[in-house]
Amino acid sequence: MADKQQEKNPWPTRLESWNEFSRKFHERGCKIEARYEDDREAMGQDDPSSLGGQYKRVNMFYSNTSILKESLYNSLPKPDVSRLHKGEFDNDPSRVAALIVQRALTYEVHCAKYFDEGVKSAILDRLVPGMGTMWMTFKPPEDGRPEEVACDFVHWRDLLFEPRRKWEECMWVGRKLHLDHDEAKKRWGERVGELPTQKNNNYILAPNLIDKGKVCVIQMWDKAKKEVLHLTEQGTILDRVKDPYELASFYPCPKPLIASPPTSKFLPLADYYMAQDQYTQMDTLYARMSLIVEACRVAGVYDASQPEIGRMLSGTENKLIPVDNWAMFADKGGAKGTIDWFPVETITGVLQQLVATYGFLKDQLFEVTGMADIIRGSSNQYETLGAQQIKAQFASVRMTALQRDVAFFVRDSLRIMAELLCQLYSDQKLSAVCGTLPMTDQPHVQSAIAILRDDFQTKYSIDIEADSLTQADWALEQSQRMELTQTLSQFLASAVPAIESNPSLAPLMMQILKFSLVGFKGSAELEGALDSAMTALEQAGGMPEKPDPEAQKAEMETQKMQQELQLAQQKQAGDMQLLQQKAALEMQLKREEMQLKREEHMMDMQFEREKHDQAMQFEREKFVIESQRDAIHGAQEMQQNAQRFEHERLQDDARLGAELAGGAKKTEAEVARTKAVAAAKPKPTTTPKGK
Repeated sequence: MADKQQEKNPWPTRLESWNEFSRKFHERGCKIEARYEDDREAMGQDDPSSLGGQYKRVNMFYSNTSILKESLYNSLPKPDVSRLHKGEFDNDPSRVAALIVQRALTYEVHCAKYFDEGVKSAILDRLVPGMGTMWMTFKPPEDGRPEEVACDFVHWRDLLFEPRRKWEECMWVGRKLHLDHDEAKKRWGERVGELPTQKNNNYILAPNLIDKGKVCVIQMWDKAKKEVLHLTEQGTILDRVKDPYELASFYPCPKPLIASPPTSKFLPLADYYMAQDQYTQMDTLYARMSLIVEACRVAGVYDASQPEIGRMLSGTENKLIPVDNWAMFADKGGAKGTIDWFPVETITGVLQQLVATYGFLKDQLFEVTGMADIIRGSSNQYETLGAQQIKAQFASVRMTALQRDVAFFVRDSLRIMAELLCQLYSDQKLSAVCGTLPMTDQPHVQSAIAILRDDFQTKYSIDIEADSLTQADWALEQSQRMELTQTLSQFLASAVPAIESNPSLAPLMMQILKFSLVGFKGSAELEGALDSAMTALEQAGGMPEKPDPEAQKAEMETQKMQQELQLAQQKQAGDMQLLQQKAALEMQLKREEMQLKREEHMMDMQFEREKHDQAMQFEREKFVIESQRDAIHGAQEMQQNAQRFEHERLQDDARLGAELAGGAKKTEAEVARTKAVAAAKPKPTTTPKGK
């Protein structure tokens, strides 16, 4: 009995398989969300930082994610609806049908509920936990409100799908609906009492607080049976209906935006986990730097017996502090001997190393994530232009891939919206959302709507340019319109004379013009005007009667003569032009020859001038050298003469001294001899006076 029940309701087993398949992804996604929101309480014991969660950190993951989010989508998309077969340029109802869908999608993009917020939220879920999507819902008219297509954002934890390797292989896709108890009871009656209400769990905080007390119902789309079911979280079936939309892809949601899914399973590899080691190391380094910065302050110890030292940093400025016992204070070495400062130099050295390591890790993180400085808006003043261009090109590889994924996601969403509005909107609603069409297109509106009701997806193509999602490029749009106008002007400039000479070519020229305009965006509205112009031309008698053969032959002869005369004139003009070109070439050669001779003469004069200048420079240098040599020789001769004069003077002084010394000795000897002679003579006898 249990086996039969299990065969009737396979959903409990399928939901259990999904929970096991997505368990690790959900656990990781919750941690990444907490990391993005810097919710440290939610991270709890799972904080990867070696310093714990109580220290400061830098949320580089939030910064990179914000930059990527704005780089991927910051402008509403511009739908481009065209006929799948470009050769159907003569099918006016088909062209008007494409114009109606394009206008309707443009209206829905700007006016549909939650479209813009849904795309932004899906992109954010892609960048943070790794997967995001939207859900298209048709709401029929109710209480005077017209029908509409709503774009609901589906939180990444509320999306369910069959565990497969590729999205295309999934045979069931669902989403969780969090409904008020009264709303659920209104839809499913007393069976709602069996449904459990939302409760908190260890990983999910904010979303479950929002959904707390609500009833969780799973809306499941079974592609194999082409039906839609509502289930409980345990897999109990509440109701089931046949496919209400009959979409080409069956599912009312596009393929989710997913981060780097492997080939083994269709689950994301979140960008954060590809660089989690770098983010963790940067948090650790930043926390350490914060601690060291707080420790870098003026501090120290001093001798308690010298309380005056403590007053040096107590707000005293330009004041002298008296010391009681100066002699003892001076014996201790003064202030230097009584105070010891905290070694800030060691700490600042460590801080410098940490800052350098932090910069290295940041560069490594940008290499892993592809976030070049040029994308982040920062630049190094010492980098060359070539280095910045290489960095931008390297980063644009990943950025282009992300932009392409977002463009495909938005394109698929618009395709689903187009199917819904083509199949389920009333004629009045379609007319209201597409606005007033040109008068030339009004007769084809009913036929165009019939085509849309039949099979829209097999006849039309909807595309979204990736660059239209990032910024409004008015210059590009203006350039496209100018190119269209230029092409139209050039064609008319050549077509009008042909039509004037042969009016029967007018329809052909119009068809060629319409064929050319099909390749330009926004040309669908001009095709109706061209059809009207062609119709007016036919009604005005633009199609002439068959001409007379004789008159036609004479006209052909006249045209032949005119052509021959024109050829002769062209030949004569060509010969004259050739002669003029030859003369101009000869004059140019002569001028170049004269210019060459003039340059040679100038070079010779320059050479002679430089040669003369070199000779003069040589003579001047030679004169200076000889003058210096003569001066040196003169100085040497003067020095030798001075030395010789000094030597002769010394010799004369010595000789004179010797002579003076000999003369003195001779004089003394003569005096002694005179005295001896005088003493030897007899003294005379003297007679006393008075005798």
